[in-house]
Amino acid sequence: MDQEVKEVTTPPDNATQFTANGKVYRKALTLSFNRYGWMEQLRAEMGDGRDPVVQFKSLKTAYELLNKQQFADSAVTIHTAMTNMARIADRDPHPAFKMAMLFWNYEGEDTRRMTPELMAEKLNDMDEGGIDHAFLFRQAVSNAPGLLAAYRASIEAFSGQEKTADVNA
Repeated sequence: MDQEVKEVTTPPDNATQFTANGKVYRKALTLSFNRYGWMEQLRAEMGDGRDPVVQFKSLKTAYELLNKQQFADSAVTIHTAMTNMARIADRDPHPAFKMAMLFWNYEGEDTRRMTPELMAEKLNDMDEGGIDHAFLFRQAVSNAPGLLAAYRASIEAFSGQEKTADVNA
């Protein structure tokens, strides 16, 4: 049996175009009004609940709120943690990959708009094309204004004592 071996492809970080799933993708230097709104939403999602330390802190906060009998606040905190864990369990693509898709466009694409269907199509192209996740992550962080600073601040906020948090607390 001859079976084609498919491997991960890592375009250079300074690439201005690459091919994924038979489509030529080119890097945009600007975003439309519509896509900027998507970027703002994705930027918020980037720091929201994917990190196990963030999840632990959220559950610890809910536990403390329950001990104070602040049931509504604890319910909201627990619901948010459950939603974020469900995204991971459902294999929802990381917001960074979606953010990269705002800047990388295939030939003939309407770059003024983004829809959930178009996003899914582009992410499928990346998957089928074997595009390296690290490349897409770096593209998102380097192209979104303020994202790198926000991501670093998020990491710093949960480093140190938070990483050694007592899970029995």
